[in-house]
Amino acid sequence: MFRVLSILSALLLIVTLTKGDHSAFKAVAESCRTEQQITEVEHMSLENWQPNMSAATVDRRLKCYLDCVLQGMEVMDATGQLDLDKYMAYGIVDESMRNGVSACRLGQAGLSDPCEYAFGIYNCVMALRN
Repeated sequence: MFRVLSILSALLLIVTLTKGDHSAFKAVAESCRTEQQITEVEHMSLENWQPNMSAATVDRRLKCYLDCVLQGMEVMDATGQLDLDKYMAYGIVDESMRNGVSACRLGQAGLSDPCEYAFGIYNCVMALRN
């Protein structure tokens, strides 16, 4: 259970969720972890994320894990792009980060691969926090 909660903090660059359904998130995160066969070592790499990592150095399964969680949280719109309002409504990041997250969203808009897109969002938002 601790591992799932720590995924939350690393995955979306949040220390804790302040709103939303934690049990639903835990179920999504665990399902995605199983689906993408994420090991404990790989999970720890999400916890100890280094912002601005090159997409070429990150295993595709981790990228697809991030996509799976975003999809499962239903914060993606019909076109596969991050729905900023839904994302913000989760209480995942402070409202003061809205413009930065919006810039991350726009910066990834040209990516058609959902796993690469999710990685790009995550990497960008992690950079905002540092």
